[in-house]
Amino acid sequence: MRPAGGLRDVSRLGFLKKGDIVVLLVLLAAGGFGRGATRRPGAAVTRCEVRASGEKFVIPLPAETTLALAGPAGSTVVSIRGRAVRVVRSDCPAKLCVRTGEISRPGQAIICVPNRVVVRLSGREVDAITR
Repeated sequence: MRPAGGLRDVSRLGFLKKGDIVVLLVLLAAGGFGRGATRRPGAAVTRCEVRASGEKFVIPLPAETTLALAGPAGSTVVSIRGRAVRVVRSDCPAKLCVRTGEISRPGQAIICVPNRVVVRLSGREVDAITR
C-alpha cells in the first residue's frame, strides 16, 4: 500500500539508484584517503601563530606558556604545552573554540569568531625520500 500524498517508502533504500551508490562509495573512499594525507609522520610543528585584536604573535615551539587575549566578546585564554595548543577558556557564547580541543599538527587551527582570535600551527615537512 502506498502512503497518502504520493510519498514513497524509503525505509529499504529503494530510493537509491546504482549511480547514487557508486557516487557515494567514491566520496567515502576519497574522504578516507584525505584523512590519511593529513597524518604525515614527517611533519614537525615549529611555531604557533596567534592573531588577535589586529596583532600577530609568533611563538616558536616547543613552548610552555599561557596567553590571555582580549576580544569584542570578552577574553580568550590559549594554552601552549610543548607542541600542542588549545583554547582553555573563552567568553564567547557557543565556545566552539574550547570544544575544538588540542591541536598538534601543521595546518590545524582554532578560530574564535566572536573574539576574533585565530590560532594556527605551522611547521616544516620532512621529505621521506632522500638519496
